[in-house]
Amino acid sequence: MLLINLKDCTGLRELPKSIYRLDSVKTLILSGCTKIDILEEDIVQMKSLTTLLVDATDISKTKMYDVLLSFTGKDNRAEFISHLDSCLPNAGINVFKDNDEIHRGDQISVSLLQAI
Repeated sequence: MLLINLKDCTGLRELPKSIYRLDSVKTLILSGCTKIDILEEDIVQMKSLTTLLVDATDISKTKMYDVLLSFTGKDNRAEFISHLDSCLPNAGINVFKDNDEIHRGDQISVSLLQAI
């Protein structure tokens, strides 16, 4: 497991392109990097990335969605996800529903990446 912790690097304006090519990184912490406002689409190259923390950055201020619905399996999609997708907006919660079934090792779609 590889962890990159850049927490509170307030002088960092953007991630070096070389970081996006590190395919063994599981956790990337950018919390408190106040000058970072966007992540490049190259982040999809980080195939092992499972945790991305961006609180207290300009990335976290531009969120469009409150909830990301992304589950696999026919039962979940047909019933549980559809139920949440219809109820949450009625409660004023912005929902992004991932309509693509993603399997381990698959590339993340650009729309899903932007929603995250």
